[in-house]
Amino acid sequence: MAFEMIDMSTKLKEGTVAHLIRAIKACNRLKEMKSIISFPKMNKDIKEWKIIVLTDASLGSICNGTGSTESHVIWIVDNDSNSCPISWQANNIKRVVRSTIAAEALSLQDGLESSFYHRRIIEDILGLKHQTIPIEAYIDNKSVVEAVYSTKLVDDKHLRIDIAATSQV
Repeated sequence: MAFEMIDMSTKLKEGTVAHLIRAIKACNRLKEMKSIISFPKMNKDIKEWKIIVLTDASLGSICNGTGSTESHVIWIVDNDSNSCPISWQANNIKRVVRSTIAAEALSLQDGLESSFYHRRIIEDILGLKHQTIPIEAYIDNKSVVEAVYSTKLVDDKHLRIDIAATSQV
C-alpha cells in the first residue's frame, strides 16, 4: 500500500479517470485491511537494546520508469528478541538513479540517517550517553555491502560520495 501511495502521488499533474478509479480501489483495500501494531514490554536492561534498520529499494518503479522508490523500517530490539517498530517510511528517491546499487545505497543511507535521529531521541529521553545504543543495518543487495566494505571505488561518481558517507558510520 505504501508503494501504491507513492506511485499514485506521481500522477497528480496528469491524473486521469483510470488513476482516480485506481485510487478509490486502493482506499477500499485499505479500509478492508485489519492492522495491528503491537508494542511488547521491553527488557529493562537498556544496555542490551539495539536498533535494527531494514532497507530496500526499487529501480525505475515509478514515473514511467524514470523514478525509483526506497523504504525502511526501524526497530528497537532487546536481548530477549522483543521488538518494537519505531519508524517506517516509503518514499520516492530524490534524484534519478541509473542502477539498482545506487537506489539501494541511497535507501540504506536514508535508513541509517533516520536510525541515528531516532537513536538520539531515545537516548535523550532515557538520559543515556549519546551513541550508547548500537545500530545494525540490513540490506538485500550484496553489491552495496561489498562497496561499503571495499576500498575499490564504484563507477558512478555521485554514488561514490554516498558509499563513502555510509562507510564512515
